[in-house]
Amino acid sequence: MPSNRAGDATASSQGKGWPSLVRRLSLARLLVFFAILLAGDIAAQLARIWLIRRAPAGDADRVSVATAVVLAAFLLGTYAVLVRTLERRKAHELAPGAIQGMAGKDGWIPMRRRATRS
Repeated sequence: MPSNRAGDATASSQGKGWPSLVRRLSLARLLVFFAILLAGDIAAQLARIWLIRRAPAGDADRVSVATAVVLAAFLLGTYAVLVRTLERRKAHELAPGAIQGMAGKDGWIPMRRRATRS
């Protein structure tokens, strides 16, 4: 897949219609990402509220935790599909090592102690 000078593989997508336009314009991609993820979040929150209200009295906490986990997985999956379709790349930022990568190469980096004068 050809890429431009900045390494953005989506900038080279040529075609007709609004999908091609969205793939080429960063602001359009941002707006589409925002709108779809917001709609997904609202739908998932409404489903969560509906499920919690219909849960048995003793199981409301478990249902709440389970739906929160499913909500997170749903939104991450939606993001991955959006990245795959609009940017035509894999969502490497969701890879299992991404959090460790943000922490640094070796993970936890100890602070240096200042030398004390005697």
